[in-house]
Parts: sequence; structure tokens; C-alpha cells
Amino acid sequence: MPTQCRYGNRCTDRTGPHRSKYAHPGTSPRHPCRYGSECHNQSSEHREQYAHPGDQDLNLEPGASGTTPRQPCRYGAECYSRSPAHRLEYAHAGDTDFDSDPVVPSAASSWPCRYGADCYDRSPAHRNKYAHPQAHCSKTDRETQIKRSVSQGSCRSVWATDSAVPDPDPMTDAEIKEQANLGAQTLRPRGSFAMNDASLGRVAADAHARHCFEQMMKNEKRMCGEWAVFYHSYNSAAVLYELQAAVASVLFRFKSSYATLPRLLRGNFPMIPDACTLEKLLPTWPEQDHSPLFKSVAICATTSLLRTDPEATPTHVFLGGYAASSPSVSLIQDLVTSCGVHSSLSKALATKIQKACVDFNVGGAGRTGHILQIFMKRHLVDKYAYASHPMGIPDDSRRPLSTHLNSPGPIVGQVRMVVHPSAFLRASRTRVYCYSADPTYHTKRKELQQALTDLLAPALGSDEARARAAKGIFGSELPAWYSTMDQR
Repeated sequence: MPTQCRYGNRCTDRTGPHRSKYAHPGTSPRHPCRYGSECHNQSSEHREQYAHPGDQDLNLEPGASGTTPRQPCRYGAECYSRSPAHRLEYAHAGDTDFDSDPVVPSAASSWPCRYGADCYDRSPAHRNKYAHPQAHCSKTDRETQIKRSVSQGSCRSVWATDSAVPDPDPMTDAEIKEQANLGAQTLRPRGSFAMNDASLGRVAADAHARHCFEQMMKNEKRMCGEWAVFYHSYNSAAVLYELQAAVASVLFRFKSSYATLPRLLRGNFPMIPDACTLEKLLPTWPEQDHSPLFKSVAICATTSLLRTDPEATPTHVFLGGYAASSPSVSLIQDLVTSCGVHSSLSKALATKIQKACVDFNVGGAGRTGHILQIFMKRHLVDKYAYASHPMGIPDDSRRPLSTHLNSPGPIVGQVRMVVHPSAFLRASRTRVYCYSADPTYHTKRKELQQALTDLLAPALGSDEARARAAKGIFGSELPAWYSTMDQR
């Protein structure tokens, strides 16, 4: 039996030798090393993170009897972080100490949260400190609330530029099960369509491209119950997408290793916060979806991975990409300046960013195509997207879009989607995956993101700089949950 450590659960020495010699009651155990007694990694970082034979906490799992219960992860079943450090600190569904419904005080026992029923901070610390009213309302009440919010011009989100339209009620378990039984969106009706050489077309003979499409189809099948899926094809715009993903990684914990971010900086979201507004305004623009206003907030996408699209069938455009001219250094400089970087420094930084992208063949020669696979919670679809014909003209035959996407199929056609940060920076609302035709770039995206964040570090290296950049994106007012700490 190990001797009790004199510092107890306040001990900060996590090294293997110390933990093997002394017991620390009330502390969470480390995860067991996958290599056990055969492990030859003696680094202090590894020994601090993982337990090995001889360590007193080797056979204890987080949440086991005798250990301190962990706080439930704020993302619950929607969490996709698999890092040992995160799993050690927070409990998730299936863990013995997971509490899916932590005690929330009544309104009389705590201060009311400033965001009320619209608050999405589910952490126990926040919920114990502030009271939150229930957000249930009938369809009639919801429609009345929408009209009142729009007429008053009020914003009901922590984002100053967010839509006044409240979120619809989430799907029930029965509705999610029904969608899962209907199968992958691209393959509906079930059994009538399949992924094969014929449906893959020109990507069928390319090993890397075929692998990418197979992975996207696996994602569809896995997530089809609760999530609708969209496909956005692009090429040279990848430089801007990667830059915005790096900025979002530093400021907002965006998982830039998974995907790029099409819209963030210089977006005219106060004017166009949702699909309803975009659908009304777009027909009044002579350039329609080529308008600068459209490009600042929205993207074009299709609803099927394999079926023919009027403009950008994914199998047709993946290898070469779709649309757009190459972004200039001046455009990158403008984006960098919008982060609060002084104009005297922004040009040099923009040149370095462009060079880093060239080094990784982003938007360069050869296979320049990319696809974003965008999953959005089904109950949010109509808030951020609408069914369209080419050029963004609304398609009344598929209205509302959510009804079409929830149908047995076949599901086809284009959409126009507002890429609002309040949806795209939150994994509980959207999840995005990036696939690139160039196999080298595809496998080295994480290295590129690291290079970009390293370049941005001096510009966003202080609390003041990060707050200044975040205010520009939020619309001048920062929400209560935002922290100026480097979020990487």
C-alpha cells in the first residue's frame, strides 16, 4: 500500500515514480498506457499523462469508486474531443460518474442569466450560478415571437449580429430514429441508389479521390439521424478559408484541423443574419449570388454527394475544384487588417501567409479541388439555408428545405446557406469536414494550420489584440462566455 502523499489531492507532481510511491486520495486517475509494461517512453510528459504497471492508479478508471466525480462535459453526447486530457477531466455519456442532468437551481435561488432561454452554456458552473427559464413554446407562439423580434429589430443571441429568429425545437428521439431508418441522405430512397463505379464517375479510377468519397459516405451513414448534410465545392478560395479557420482556432476554439471556414472575417452578418433575409434580398441584386453581399455571408452547396447537380456535381468538380479566381495579397491583407493588425504590418504578414499556402500547394497547380462536407442539425436547416436554383433563385418546389431533406427521397438540388459564425463555430449546431483532391495537401492540412497560427501569433499575441479581433467578428459586443485567452 503506497504511503499517503503529504500534499494529498493538492499535489502537482504527476510523474510516474512519485505516483507509484505515494497515494493521492480524491484525485482522478490517469489513463492506462496502451503499451503497458512494454512502454519505453520515459518522458515526464508521457508519464504524467498515462499510468503504467506499478502505478497506484493504473487499474482505476475515471469515475470509478473512490475517485472524485468529474464535471459532465458541456457538449454531452455531441462531444467529439478524444484527447486523453479532456476525457480525464470531464465525464461523458457511458461513464459511471456522468450526470446528464446536473442540478440547476430555481430562478429564486440565483441571478437570472442575461441570455435567458437562448443561453447555450450548459456547464454546471454557469447553470448553478444563473437561472434559466424553460424555452418551450408552441408553433403559434414561436411565429408570433419571430414577427415581434423582426419588427423590433432585436437580436436574441449572444452574437450581436445573430438572427432575431429563435431556434426551432430540436427533433425528438422518435424523429431522429425515423431519419436514421431512412438512411444516408445521398442514397435515399434506401435501396434505389448506391455508391459504385457508375455513380462515382470520373473519381472512381482515382484511389485517393475514391477514398475521400467513401469517407464522406461513411460520415453520412453515421450521422443521418440528427444531421442534414450539404456539399460545398471550391478551389483557389482555399487560401482564404484556411486563414479564417486559423483565426477562428485562436479566438474561438474552432477545430481547424477538421476543416476550413468559408466565412468569418468582413462578413455582413448584421444585414444578412439568416436564410430568410438572404432569400428576400437576393432576387433584388442584379448579380444575384455573385453579389459581394452574398459572398460576404453565404455559400452555394448541393444536397447530394453523388447525384447530378445543375452546376457543381461533387464527382464532376472534385479533382479540379469549382469557381473563383485566386485571392490576391491585397485581399489577404484586408482580412488580416480586419483582425486588428496595423496596416504597417499587415502587408508583410499577408505575404508570409500566401507563401505558406503556396508551400503546401493550396490553390496551386494540379489537383486544386476541395469539398466541405457540412453537417447541420436538422431543426436548424431552415434558419440558415434555403432551396435554390442556379444563381440563388429560390426553389419553391422544395420549400421548406427541411421537409425535403427529411423525406424518403430522392434528395437533390442546390441550396444557398448563410455561414453565420454563431452556427459554424459551435459543434452542437454544425460539423464540417474538409476533403482535398491533392493527397499531399489533404494529409498535411494540420501542418498548414500550425504554420498559419504561428504566423498569426505575433498579431494576436496579446489579450488586447484578441479582444479587438473578436469584437470585429462579434459585432462590437463580446458575449459573456468569451475569453481573451489564446484558445489553441
